[in-house]
Amino acid sequence: MAVSFAGEDHDFVKDVARKPQGHGVSVFYDQKARYAILFISRHYAEKRWSSYERKAFRVVGTDGIVEGVLAKLGSTRTETASRFDGKVPRTTDAMNLLLTERPPAWEYLPYAAVLRQGMDSLEDRSHDYLLEYAPRRDEYFDSENVYEILKNNFGALDRIINAFNRVFSEDVQERAFGRPGEAGDPDRIIHLGRRFSSVYEELLDFASKPRSMDIGDDNLRTAAQVQARWVGQPLDALRSFVDDFVREADTISARLASSEPINIEMTVVLTLDSTLTEAMVKALERYLRRR
Repeated sequence: MAVSFAGEDHDFVKDVARKPQGHGVSVFYDQKARYAILFISRHYAEKRWSSYERKAFRVVGTDGIVEGVLAKLGSTRTETASRFDGKVPRTTDAMNLLLTERPPAWEYLPYAAVLRQGMDSLEDRSHDYLLEYAPRRDEYFDSENVYEILKNNFGALDRIINAFNRVFSEDVQERAFGRPGEAGDPDRIIHLGRRFSSVYEELLDFASKPRSMDIGDDNLRTAAQVQARWVGQPLDALRSFVDDFVREADTISARLASSEPINIEMTVVLTLDSTLTEAMVKALERYLRRR
């Protein structure tokens, strides 16, 4: 389930979103979901960016209702002579100005904004990972089931990494940002940023699952703990990339204005700690010898 809301309503929405999570429902702050809930308020009615989200969620059969509610709420937004400040957008209004004016090299700025927003929305879960915390499952797993889950997770992590490599491939980047001298596609740029965040979230999910299981066997418990730490380097690499990219994107407009050459590199290297891999394999082998 995805949620769409105005920034002013963030605390309320976050509190509401916690409740379905306790019943096995995953809540996303992007569009990676089968269902979407729109939190329509006066603040929501004032946001031009909300129309982009409603379009992206592909609301079917309810557009008239949504627009009717928005019309009832009315819009208190007043048009101003605001101009884009050259920084990575931190608000919906700043994003709207950027997409309206589209200054040179504008393509990198909405991408940076979506990356920053995605990381910020997952901040609590990132802290949980560092604390090695995961909500306990009510479901019981015997040792054989745990062994199969941990063994199959080797392939699951490969699939996550491969998905990221597709998102970061040269041809996908080119379709979004455009060839040299060509304008980019804002919808694809924003979608690409959201997919980056979704891979980060999948890595957090990967670590959370083995930590959430109640495991009786010592060797399997050790293997699960090590497996959860396995994604530490990829998570660090993605966070560092976002921090560095947003910091650099904030300077693009000023550097172009001073005729400074710009060379934007988007490179992320995801590796797995071989010592953790070895420790995990040995723990699983000890279980097999003793079962």
